[in-house]
Amino acid sequence: MDLNKRNHYAFIALMEPFQDPSEIDQYKRKLGFDNAGVNCSRKNWYFWRTEWEGNNILDTVQQVTIKFRINNRYYIISVVYARCNTIERLELWDELEGIVNKELCPWVIGGDFNVILNEEEKLGGLPFTQNEAIDFASFISSCALAEVQNIGSKYTWWNGRIEEECIFKRLDRILVNQDFLEEFPSSEVHHLIQQGSDHAPLHLICKSTEEIMVKPFRFLNFWRKHKNFKKIVAENWTVEFAGNPFIEFHAKMKKVKKALTGWSKETFGNIFQQIATMEDVIKVKEDQLEIQPSASNRADLNKVEAKLNKYLRLEEEFWKQKAGMKWFTEGDMNTKFFHSYVKGRRKRLRIAEIVTEHGITLTSNDQIGQATLEFFGEQFRENDYVDDYAMLDHIPRYITNEENDAMCSLPTNEEVKKVVFELKGSSACGPDGFTGHFYQDCWEIIGEDITKMVRAFFCGQELTRFITHTKLVLLPKKETVKHFSDLRPISLSTFMNKIISRLIHERMVMVLPKLISPAQSGFVRGRSITENVLVAQEIIRDINRRAKNVNVVVKLDMAKAYNRVLWIFLTKVLRKFGLSEIMIDMVWRIISNNWYSVLINGRTHGFFHSTRGLRQGDHLSPTLFIIAAEVLARALNSLHKDDNFKGYGMPKWSPEINHLSYADDTILFCSGDRVSVIKMMKILKDYEAISGQMVNKSKSFFYLHDKTPLIVAIRMRRLTGIRQGNFPFIYLGCPVFYGRNNSC
Repeated sequence: MDLNKRNHYAFIALMEPFQDPSEIDQYKRKLGFDNAGVNCSRKNWYFWRTEWEGNNILDTVQQVTIKFRINNRYYIISVVYARCNTIERLELWDELEGIVNKELCPWVIGGDFNVILNEEEKLGGLPFTQNEAIDFASFISSCALAEVQNIGSKYTWWNGRIEEECIFKRLDRILVNQDFLEEFPSSEVHHLIQQGSDHAPLHLICKSTEEIMVKPFRFLNFWRKHKNFKKIVAENWTVEFAGNPFIEFHAKMKKVKKALTGWSKETFGNIFQQIATMEDVIKVKEDQLEIQPSASNRADLNKVEAKLNKYLRLEEEFWKQKAGMKWFTEGDMNTKFFHSYVKGRRKRLRIAEIVTEHGITLTSNDQIGQATLEFFGEQFRENDYVDDYAMLDHIPRYITNEENDAMCSLPTNEEVKKVVFELKGSSACGPDGFTGHFYQDCWEIIGEDITKMVRAFFCGQELTRFITHTKLVLLPKKETVKHFSDLRPISLSTFMNKIISRLIHERMVMVLPKLISPAQSGFVRGRSITENVLVAQEIIRDINRRAKNVNVVVKLDMAKAYNRVLWIFLTKVLRKFGLSEIMIDMVWRIISNNWYSVLINGRTHGFFHSTRGLRQGDHLSPTLFIIAAEVLARALNSLHKDDNFKGYGMPKWSPEINHLSYADDTILFCSGDRVSVIKMMKILKDYEAISGQMVNKSKSFFYLHDKTPLIVAIRMRRLTGIRQGNFPFIYLGCPVFYGRNNSC
């Protein structure tokens, strides 16, 4: 009742109130409601305000569904109290699925479903089995339901016990259909604290409007199909000055952007409004045809229908571009699917609240945006000064003068064009709003300017902020985001930046096989991720054999690996390998001149300038990362020359291997001998100091076979600061076992 006083609910549902139904009127008065109902099982009570006109449309043992009329609009609420038995719940799913085809309006389904969807929704007790959730997941999918952004504890039920007998589950939830999401896109479900019950109350807040924001320019791919599109671009691809090719290009792009925006409004208008208008016109034309079925009226109807179909295709193209779907082929219209996908993705990417490093909870977009800028600004900021680079002595000079000349030669127009058309035109646009399709379709108009800019960059000219501005999109690592560590930043660069980055990448790819040792298999032509998995499995399979000492496997997790790469360190590595100063300067100009803004809940926030790190999602970044990581690889390989180092027990005929790497995924193989472990950890520590990398010891593990003496495990933990893990473990997406896996 206190909750109702604080929040003034319009609707309340109670599951199994343990009260006699005859007392419902008494509770109705106490809660201050005008209407109340109870379902046939007497376990679902519900209350609503007088301004809502409500009628039961389905009342069964496990649920009750009420249709409300609110301000001349209809809404449906289903209150669920599901049985604990899987078979009995099948009847509930069938009942609710029957509503989908009968009612086309916003629908909310909430209550105690007595089932969870995945293992993350349970803590303690017996292991989760997928069979429990198959029917529930199938019901959600078939009804096209979605979950509302939830805030609060992940679990909604506790069995009231402690220690080993303690179990938490997420048995209660609120599901909604797409009609609800369209009307209330910013809705939230708050999991409140448990008071007097083993279940947490759920508080649904329906938010019909998001913050008003200025929509930035976005190039729409369907513009390209219009006969006047290229004409508009060509007419506006002019400026009244000549000079810096980057400034000239920026001025032309601004002019074209303005022209395309005006042309689109005149030519297409608001496509959604146009569709609604034409649908109304069709109704009128159909009535006219029924009254007078003349050829003239039939022709008028056909004309409007053809125009409607044209706009429906444009609508489909619009949502397809927003959804980022690359695997759909032409055919029947999939507008509803694309629209639902975009809505679902927005919901997943939406950040309702963030808890800062100081434990402060932020909920407003401005607060979250500012805190995000500060957090990632710190992530991309260099803090330490290094003056000891002795570890680089393991790097030999490999690059010849001829190879340097080839890498630094000015690109031809054909080479630039090839790169432009090899890049994905449909990939997400950068901060300027232009997709690759614009560059590809308008190559005849803008190609000369693109080549001019690329050649200017190769001649030493600095990139302008218009080119280097990068938008960070934050992808959730978990279903529920609470902290910044739950987010993975992905860089959205301008297409022009991608062109230059890809060109540098293509030049460096030619020499990578010479630079990168065999233990690194990532991003080198001719090498495969599968090789690393198979070699790791082969080595670990016989972990308890061929060892004078105990064999140890260490799986490393590098914290924010790409974000932490030190630029000075990277340039020193490139110089050690023999790359020319011209090439190193080009790499420096492309990595050091980055200006980031952050996209939060559809709004772009601020700027910060990075002083370390590589952009995730950039073509050049993986190449530079594995070159930097080669320092660690060669330092580890040098241990085999140390007589005091005892390696992992390997067959006599096999090469000496003490590590495998795929980008930032690294496995170490060594003996459990104290001196050997200390030497390996010393190399890791030195590498961290000069490269900026940092081993995340809370997510790294060492592995031993099950007959290893306990004292070895204790020693390993003391020497490494890393916990012991259990076989099998996941490496590059595949489970790795020791011994023979006979489960297949």
